[in-house]
Amino acid sequence: MNASFSLRFKAFIIDYILILIYLVGLFIFSVFLSPFLQKFFTGSLIVAQVTGFLLVTLPVSLYFIISDSNVVEQSFGKRKVGIRVVGNKGEALTMPHATFRTILVTVK
Repeated sequence: MNASFSLRFKAFIIDYILILIYLVGLFIFSVFLSPFLQKFFTGSLIVAQVTGFLLVTLPVSLYFIISDSNVVEQSFGKRKVGIRVVGNKGEALTMPHATFRTILVTVK
């Protein structure tokens, strides 16, 4: 059975609260505790893009890839609202399938 929009939205909000906590922690770490990271964002545009990808996009993508795959089967938000991502036959997603799914969502 497909989850309703409201359940998916609740799971989305819970997951993104966790991601927001990570981003706030990263901001506090980079600005106050480890200012040497700032030089990666003020120099070359390419270095800034790669640094942003490695510190933000990659960890968030890995969170969804690992949690939606057959390794964990549910992200924290999905577990809290009682839904999970499954394949066409109701099986848990393989790691490559979860990776492809996350890349498609990220590229949109």
